Amino acid sequence: LCGYLPFDSDSQMQELQNILSATFKFEPDEYWFDISDEAKDFISKLLILDPKKRMTAKEALSHPWLEKLPHVSGGVDLMRGSKEHFNPRRTFKKAVDAIRLINRVSNLSKSKESLLAEYAPAAEDSTGEDGGLLVFPRAE
Repeated sequence: LCGYLPFDSDSQMQELQNILSATFKFEPDEYWFDISDEAKDFISKLLILDPKKRMTAKEALSHPWLEKLPHVSGGVDLMRGSKEHFNPRRTFKKAVDAIRLINRVSNLSKSKESLLAEYAPAAEDSTGEDGGLLVFPRAE
C-alpha cells in the first residue's frame, strides 16, 4: 500500500523469517502514516497464518476498505513516495548476494556428499585397532 513490506527487518534472512511466521508491523511510520486503519486491518486479516482464521476471498472482497475504494481505471500512482527511496544498485546487489549464498550452500552440500563418498570406504575398512576411533586417511 505504501511501497514497503510490513515485514521490516535488518537482514534478508530475518525478513524471510518474519514473512514465514507472519510477524509484521506497519513501520516505519514515515511510510505507513497515511495508510488508513481499515487498510491496515485488511492487510492484517490477509496475513493470518491459519487458513481457518484468515479472511476468505469472498470476505476480502466485501471488506469495508475495499468497499470504500473508488473504482478508477488508471491514472493512480500506486508507488507514491517509494520511487525516490528505490535504489536499483542496492536491489541488484541483494539479488546477487542471495544467489551467491544459494550457490555456496549448494556447493557445501555437494562437497559434503563427495567427502563422505570418498572417505566412507576407508572408514568401513577400519578394524577398530585404535580403540574404536574411525581414522580417515589424510588428503594429499
